[in-house]
Amino acid sequence: MNFRLFEFQNEPNSGQGAQLWYHDHTEDFTGRNVYMGLAGFYVLEDELDARYQLEGKLPTGLAGDSTRAPTAWHDIPLVIQDRRFDANGQLNYDAVFDQSGVFGDTILVNGVVQPFFQVDRGQYRFRILNGSNVRVYLLTLSNPQARNTRLTFTQIGTDGGLLPKPVVRDSIELAPAERVEVVVDFSGVASMQSVILENHGDEQADGGRTAQIMRFDVVDRPAPPRITIPDPLRTVRDYFNPSGTGRDFLDLRVGLSSRPKPVTRAFEFDRGGGEFSINGQHFAGPCQLHGEPERFDAIVVEGTDEIWEVSNSSGGWYHPVHIHDNEWQVLDRNGQPPAPWEVGWKETFFLRQDTVRVLAHFETERDPKFPEFRGTYVFHCHVMEHEDHMMMSQFSVVEHQGDRPPPTPTDNCPPSTGTGG
Repeated sequence: MNFRLFEFQNEPNSGQGAQLWYHDHTEDFTGRNVYMGLAGFYVLEDELDARYQLEGKLPTGLAGDSTRAPTAWHDIPLVIQDRRFDANGQLNYDAVFDQSGVFGDTILVNGVVQPFFQVDRGQYRFRILNGSNVRVYLLTLSNPQARNTRLTFTQIGTDGGLLPKPVVRDSIELAPAERVEVVVDFSGVASMQSVILENHGDEQADGGRTAQIMRFDVVDRPAPPRITIPDPLRTVRDYFNPSGTGRDFLDLRVGLSSRPKPVTRAFEFDRGGGEFSINGQHFAGPCQLHGEPERFDAIVVEGTDEIWEVSNSSGGWYHPVHIHDNEWQVLDRNGQPPAPWEVGWKETFFLRQDTVRVLAHFETERDPKFPEFRGTYVFHCHVMEHEDHMMMSQFSVVEHQGDRPPPTPTDNCPPSTGTGG
């Protein structure tokens, strides 16, 4: 695989590190434009992560760093996507009659078909993004030359950065737009053997063509000194504790009474009459047809806390829910505490037939140079064809209770939008 690294000093990002991504968001055409390549991975590192690397507690050497030889790369971003190609080798996107989403029959990693990567018998950090339009992956690691012996992942991070504690997992489910950070130890694999990153997801109606994602070839070369992953990794900031000190995540629910009671809102992701909706309504943003007014389904006062209860009642459809601008913490899923890998900050959480309660603190500022947190943001299903079919809503963060958000500029609206249905 080929890598090229661009490094930025980004002043507005004064929060903790995270694995982010960016993509085109043209209303009605997001799925097509992202499918055609308008997307990228964005690794944001903070002081804690950098210190762990300097102290030899996490693998280092981000792939693409021209100051290091490729053999020193032990921190590898992996963007997994599925695509379909026509007879001329061009991307084939057709979502006109399929609102379920566009599946590909070929897996790409970092834009490469049938990728492989040479590794030593050391420990590697993989930052993985599901950049597919709709496909959900169930990731495993297997060594076919050793009777398909399974390797484990040690998950250290998710959408919002490092987890409070590392979690050892045999498999990882990854919905569209979700990210995970894992450490994989190849020390138990003999040189000249290969480890396969496999997909055991539900959508395998393609003759197994999407069952293998990529191959890691173990070569005989020196490995860096072994690391011991810190435990705990990070203290989760407790916005509900007025002292500002961190506590174990599950204690958050106990600490809610130490601040004003959070506002609770409910959002139901549904489908009826052949259309997707949130709370029975379609997206009503600034670029609407037929003169529909712009609609805000939540007006949030900056500096306050909110709990959003998000449910899926759309039958067999699933929805990875992505909320812009803020990170959230999962309080519970179907009334049960979150799994260890869902603890901490997340931007995207997966809804099968679930009800998930998430909480957030809407900060008053992130950086003194950029104090205004106020504005209009969207949240939506990140199955991109569901989003393009109006399974999206918007909320606004205002300064004071009773403020109304200003109209959103329409300068960037396309001259003609689709029907949205």
